[in-house]
Amino acid sequence: MAVTMVKPETAPGMRSKPARGRHRVRALSYWVAATLPPLAMTLAAGAHAAEWKITPTVNLTETYTDNVRLAPDNQKQSSFITAVSPGVDFSAVGAQARMRVSYQMQNLYYTRDANGITTNHLLNADGNTALVKDLFFLDGSASITQQNQNPFGPEANNNLNLSSNRTEVRTYRASPYFKHAFDNQASAELRYTHDSVTSSTGGLNDSTGDQVSLSVASGTAFQKVKWGFHYDDQKSTFKDAFNSLESQTGGA
Repeated sequence: MAVTMVKPETAPGMRSKPARGRHRVRALSYWVAATLPPLAMTLAAGAHAAEWKITPTVNLTETYTDNVRLAPDNQKQSSFITAVSPGVDFSAVGAQARMRVSYQMQNLYYTRDANGITTNHLLNADGNTALVKDLFFLDGSASITQQNQNPFGPEANNNLNLSSNRTEVRTYRASPYFKHAFDNQASAELRYTHDSVTSSTGGLNDSTGDQVSLSVASGTAFQKVKWGFHYDDQKSTFKDAFNSLESQTGGA
């Protein structure tokens, strides 16, 4: 049983998402290094003319639980949990560029036998820019979440419980692409995507992915008979694994 005594409202500008996981305090340099390159590149063409909006946020909750570690009934421990979560939302919108970042640092304070402090980082960021108007574009995104890692272990549905079955998951993606419409005859897109998934748990396989895709479709000049085709070439490489996964698909 868990009773929430104070429930904060979602801060302006943030999308409501469940908090996930428990981990020790981490230096921010790792995820900053993984996040800023694709997002900085995203704004390179239009940041000087973008309209910036910055919104500081803070959430405070007090929660009581009679089983803070999700242990069997004969091993349960109760605790009050104070959550203090400062954060910031900022967005930039320009003629050819757009970026949105939501970040929270969730600090959890436990009482009684579970006495201690835990900090989680929560990030959701994405952006897009037109490097060459109506021709060459760049997408970028990054995230930090906490997730259950073993479906057969204790499954916590938020960050409050002290569960060893949680891990921090960090992702980023960068995707440059060409997109063009040939009058009303056809439209085409050629895209390259690189992504990465890492976690704070050594037993999980980190991965990187590379994908090249091409699609061509008929334009408005073709009313009765429409046509199109697509092709995808994708490769995923896993850390500490001997094999990678490759696939090619096409259709018309």
